[in-house]
Formats: sequence, C-alpha cells, structure tokens
Amino acid sequence: PELWYLLARSYERLGNLTQAIAAAERVQRLGYTGRPRMSYRLARMYAQTGDESAALDWLERALAERYEDRPGIQGDGAFAALRDNPRFIKLAGILPAEG
Repeated sequence: PELWYLLARSYERLGNLTQAIAAAERVQRLGYTGRPRMSYRLARMYAQTGDESAALDWLERALAERYEDRPGIQGDGAFAALRDNPRFIKLAGILPAEG
C-alpha cells in the first residue's frame, strides 16, 4: 500500500489527476493508514477534475472517517467551484451569513 500511496502522490504532484485518483483509490481499498487524509485528497482531486458528485462523496467519507481539519475545508481552493453547493456548505460546516 505504501508504494501505491507514493505513486498516487507522484502523479498528483505531476498534475496527472486521473492516474493519481486511480492509485489513491487503490490505496484506500488496501487499507493504508491515514484513511481520512487520503479520502480528503481524493475529494480534492475529484473537485479539481470537475467531478462534483465524487468530490462530495469523498469529502463526506473523509469526515465520516474523522478528518480533523473541517474548518480548513472552507478555504481550500480545490473546492472553489463547490462553494455554492448546498451539500458542500453542509459538509464544510459553513454557517449562514444572516443572523
């Protein structure tokens, strides 16, 4: 699993998100440590490819796995296109502006 993790990170750094996603999903299936963080990375990568549904599914999974930096989700630029999505607003814990 560690080699798949390193491969996923390498592809991600090279900007090859399709291959990075495939390797990262394999890491998750193999049960490598740091599952919440990898789920969050997958959410980010899917968001960057424009697959909003998969991005939100992985973000939800990361939170269910106890991803710890929930406040950081709001400011993460990878999710810029999702800022008005009601599901994203709920998952990121964004409070309404009024009141």
